[in-house]
Amino acid sequence: LYGGAGGGAGGLLQGTVTTNNGTYPITIGNGGTGTAGSQGNNGQPTTALGLTAYGGGGGGYDTGPEGSDGANGGSGGGGGANSNAGPNEGLGSKQTGTNTAAPGQGNPGGRGGTGGGNSDGGGGGGGAGTPGRQGQNESDGLGGDGLQFPDFTGPLVGLTPLNPLNGYWAGGGGGGVYQSGTGSAGGAGGGGAGSNAPGAGFNGTANTGSGGGAGSGGGPTKVGGTGGKGIVIIRYAV
Repeated sequence: LYGGAGGGAGGLLQGTVTTNNGTYPITIGNGGTGTAGSQGNNGQPTTALGLTAYGGGGGGYDTGPEGSDGANGGSGGGGGANSNAGPNEGLGSKQTGTNTAAPGQGNPGGRGGTGGGNSDGGGGGGGAGTPGRQGQNESDGLGGDGLQFPDFTGPLVGLTPLNPLNGYWAGGGGGGVYQSGTGSAGGAGGGGAGSNAPGAGFNGTANTGSGGGAGSGGGPTKVGGTGGKGIVIIRYAV
């Protein structure tokens, strides 16, 4: 991925649901997979109790003459960089899908950088809390931050490895660069960082619904990172 963009976080839904006694199926979606030299793949949806959180949108890439758009998703993927100076640029797509419990599930990804040159980078993927940032040479390509729920930190939901995230969930993946420079950080909540050039992007943190970071520098091994699989957290009254 030449100046690849970060993947968007999966959709985040939070609210109160009233149910009857019974058995309810829950499906946990996997994060989208990165690719080399083409558009990243969207994540899978997570469903529970009649609600659906959409998977994150795949990040765009540098097609040569211009950057491709990020894909729609719970949060949108970032737009690919335009390593050739010119008027075109990738545009991070907005989130898609609504739900009666939460009409918006995330935020758009950031635009790809348009300055041209070896350090031009892709946009960050959108997060549940904030949009992704525009790519390097015009901004920093950071992944959008997730949302914080202090009552649902990693140890409180039985996932101690998530303790460093301080209760943030669903961060966007960071954008990568073209052939030189430093990849951008993922958003708070587990977004994977974009790669330093050349290299593969970092994965989103598992069980957070976060986006994967972008790869950099092109070639078959410079793939984007995989998004973190989703999670369903239920707190019930007794």
